[in-house]
Amino acid sequence: MKFMSAVLLVAYLNSCAGTSSNISDVSNDLSVTSKGSSTGAKIVSFAKSQKGKKVGDGECYAMVDVAYRSLGLTRPAPRKWGRVVDWKTEGLNPGDIIEFKSAVYPEVTTGKEHTAIVISGNNSGYCTVYEQNVNGIKKVVKYPYHLGKLISGSATVYRYE
Repeated sequence: MKFMSAVLLVAYLNSCAGTSSNISDVSNDLSVTSKGSSTGAKIVSFAKSQKGKKVGDGECYAMVDVAYRSLGLTRPAPRKWGRVVDWKTEGLNPGDIIEFKSAVYPEVTTGKEHTAIVISGNNSGYCTVYEQNVNGIKKVVKYPYHLGKLISGSATVYRYE
């Protein structure tokens, strides 16, 4: 991701430093649409175990790639993580993977390509993800998104099944 609002950047940096911030796991405020799969739970468990660490070369894609390889999962092609999911009808499940392409939201703009692991979410588009390589910081962090507020670009959700 290249740009973040000053407020979100401060909150993000505070969360990286272990201090309290206004960015919290949205699962506290949302009902998750589905229990998800056991594979999804394993993907989330991997991501949580890496929080604050650099995974692979620190690129966003590397975190998900290492998670898949460590779990023995395969995918049909680079940046294709399973079946494409319509989050508006199927909801967002823990372990879903989001591929952002030049996505612009009111609070954040992703890079040309950016990959994240959903840890909680719903069919309204609210979700919390683990991601890395945010503003050049190549460590795994937790961050909230609202997919329904996409201004331009795209966000494709994949589910391993």
